[in-house]
Amino acid sequence: MYQLNMTTKAKKRQEDRYNDLPVEKKQEIGRLDLNDLLKRRTDELKNEKKTNFYIISGVVVLGAVVVSILSL
Repeated sequence: MYQLNMTTKAKKRQEDRYNDLPVEKKQEIGRLDLNDLLKRRTDELKNEKKTNFYIISGVVVLGAVVVSILSL
């Protein structure tokens, strides 16, 4: 009887601590696979390359505009 009560109290604390989901369910929902992590990293690298390209292109265009205005 006492052991059952302690188990339910421990589970209750666990649910309260982890947003009303037990740890087992959190791990099942948020379980990551290495392939998923690698794909996510390659996607992040692609996005970073695009962003860097846009920033560098903007700086080059801005520099060209400034040089053309100063040459007039």
